Amino acid sequence: MGWPSAPASNLVWKQKRGEPKVPSLLHLDGRVYAMTDTGVATCYEAATGTIVWQERVGGNFSASPVSAAGRIYFVGDNGQTTVLDASKTFRVVARNPLVEGEEVQASPAISQGLFLLRTRRNLWAFKD
Repeated sequence: MGWPSAPASNLVWKQKRGEPKVPSLLHLDGRVYAMTDTGVATCYEAATGTIVWQERVGGNFSASPVSAAGRIYFVGDNGQTTVLDASKTFRVVARNPLVEGEEVQASPAISQGLFLLRTRRNLWAFKD
């Protein structure tokens, strides 16, 4: 990771293995959360790049993670959402097959208590 054109003197840390190719990273509370395209979740210390935890969640991922209320939401290409605690410990809070049978490659949005998810054919809005 890092900016390819940045001078080496500005580089704080770099990770060469296990980085996502499609999903973007999520920076939250001094940590960076990532999900690879092939379902490996990683938490890094943002300041140093030190891996805090790394776990296989399984599945394929194109959507970027989002966060709300102390949780991180990773939506798989098959529509299953894996919800993690936003913490230094890997803990799955829930696995929700929110949209069975519909391909999801767009990142979800969270706004005013709604979890918005665009699939190949529909736009879904969920509220707790």
